[in-house]
Amino acid sequence: MGRVRHLQETPALLVVNAVERIIPEPITLSTPTSVSKHAITKFHQNYKEKAGWSTQDILIGYKLLENSIKAKVFLALDGRDDEERWLRRQITKYLE
Repeated sequence: MGRVRHLQETPALLVVNAVERIIPEPITLSTPTSVSKHAITKFHQNYKEKAGWSTQDILIGYKLLENSIKAKVFLALDGRDDEERWLRRQITKYLE
């Protein structure tokens, strides 16, 4: 029969074990779902009631931001003008 291998209790292993007891599940800082959710929330807050944005524009915006790459780009845009121009361009491309 096989032998049971015992790990040496090194300082690093003690730290790992302590952290695993505190945080049993792996933590992901940014999943595609959370990025999209954050982008859609920001989009909703900034554009839902904004003049010049039709219901169709809003619905397409939600659809576009389901894509995690587009969501990251949207979140990275700081200025409202850049943000709106980028969104309009994406909506136009979507409709073509």
